[in-house]
Amino acid sequence: MISKTKAVFGLLKRIKNLDSNSFEDRLYAQKIFYILQKGFGIDFDYKYKWYLYGPYSTEVAHDFYEIKNTSNLPETSFKSEELEKKFNEAMKFFEDIKPDRNKIELLSSIIFANKESRLNKAETISSIIKRKPWYSKDEIENAWNILTEKKLIYP
Repeated sequence: MISKTKAVFGLLKRIKNLDSNSFEDRLYAQKIFYILQKGFGIDFDYKYKWYLYGPYSTEVAHDFYEIKNTSNLPETSFKSEELEKKFNEAMKFFEDIKPDRNKIELLSSIIFANKESRLNKAETISSIIKRKPWYSKDEIENAWNILTEKKLIYP
């Protein structure tokens, strides 16, 4: 029987092969799981807090170091049709936006500000500018628009 950690990261492999030795991949895993949980409503039971690069879970970090990389894991899927459908929507979202390190960090940070801190658009933009001054107001607004269009946050 496959462990929960391997099953969860086997799902992630369907989006991208990741290696825990890579900072980029560790950041990517953190943000993808956060967006899946809080944006798409797929609960992996990971707890998040705010950290330098946005939402961070010590549990995700621990689990990722345990499995090392996703390349030797089997791809997994949900038994629930509803969860599988949500996950397929998420895969399409990530494929369409082709998130790099900066974009995935920004998107997850906006979701965190909107959902965890319950900030509206203006408050979210102001909060992100203060916490992450390397992002322009236009970049933040564009990311906000992507997330509202896909109904991952609500204005």
